[in-house]
Amino acid sequence: MSDSEIATFVFLDLETTGLIREGKPAPSVTELCMVAVQREDMLKTVYPRVLNNFVLCFNPGEAKLSTEAKQLTGLTNTCLQEQKKFDKSAMNVINSFLRRLRGPVCLLAHNGNEFDFRLLVAESQNAGKPFLEPLLCADTLEAFRSTRKRNSAGARQSFALGRIYQREIGRPSPSCHNAAADVKTLIEVSQKMPSEFVSWVDDHAVPFSSITAP
Repeated sequence: MSDSEIATFVFLDLETTGLIREGKPAPSVTELCMVAVQREDMLKTVYPRVLNNFVLCFNPGEAKLSTEAKQLTGLTNTCLQEQKKFDKSAMNVINSFLRRLRGPVCLLAHNGNEFDFRLLVAESQNAGKPFLEPLLCADTLEAFRSTRKRNSAGARQSFALGRIYQREIGRPSPSCHNAAADVKTLIEVSQKMPSEFVSWVDDHAVPFSSITAP
């Protein structure tokens, strides 16, 4: 493996109090799941046995979960009230998890460039503690758009994660808007074309420090 090749792929998903809306405060993160997969396991077509898992829930404080967020995720302000906030202590734990992984390390999220990565940057800024460096990131939505060809009729295809899963795995995705289930779905889809996916990430990953908050 060369120094420029990703050694550890960290698939992640967030649940939040709502969506990013222009002119509105950024939503707060209520759940974070990260699953780290070694490069050699990513290049296989079977789901990895060796995984490093990280899941935390957060009290969003004064931020109220939208009705849609509550319906989609099953999380509420009430059930999260005993959880800790996304603070400096949380960032220390996250960085400790990432620091244990073989580098280079790359964060991966579906639509991450527009949503997940930006909200993680916002939370780290609010906590007053940045993510460790060096750290890379890549958006799986862009990866799938690049590596999947149009269907035989040349029609446009949906690249929503659940749609890709049903199209390529052949059954409905297990669960949407549950961070751990969505990460598992993302890994399974990524392994349908493992060599193409890994090569795309090697070529297109960017420093996480280049991501800006909403």
